[in-house]
Amino acid sequence: MEQPIVVKFRWSAEDLLQGYRCHQCLACRRPFRILFGATIYGLAFLSVFAGIISYWHGELIPMLFILFPGIALCRLLWPFLQHWLVRRQFAKRPDQDMEIEWQIMPNNLSVKDRHGHGEFCWDAIVQVVRTPSGLMLYKLENMFHYLPRRGFASDAEFEQITELAKSKVRKFRFVT
Repeated sequence: MEQPIVVKFRWSAEDLLQGYRCHQCLACRRPFRILFGATIYGLAFLSVFAGIISYWHGELIPMLFILFPGIALCRLLWPFLQHWLVRRQFAKRPDQDMEIEWQIMPNNLSVKDRHGHGEFCWDAIVQVVRTPSGLMLYKLENMFHYLPRRGFASDAEFEQITELAKSKVRKFRFVT
């Protein structure tokens, strides 16, 4: 690979949201997310059921019977709220809708946009995560660069960078 592979894309709120969601999936494994959701919805169901029984017996409805359904509703609406928040914050960022270009070579990576440019070697990357929608290059545990798959010229280039990253970085993961 003599020529660098160029990844060029316009940075969007959807890219930020997609990268953030993939990062959150890495932070909490799927079985725990499912168990947490089932617990919240189960407690909400039991709270509503207990509230109905209390009301039927003429008792006041304790605040606890309202709290769990409220938490379950927040969990259910979180993806929509998260999308709204990211779009709102993205509109205030100086890099909104900016054209970003990455050049990836076997010995280093470089990134450039209208605000500046940077170059670093593969040793600066501690982890690479391949998602269906792109690559996440982690420089620190919670700091990553997201390269959307649409920025690659072809799927072959995406696979080539994936193989290069596997050989260069100690910690490589696939997320589906």
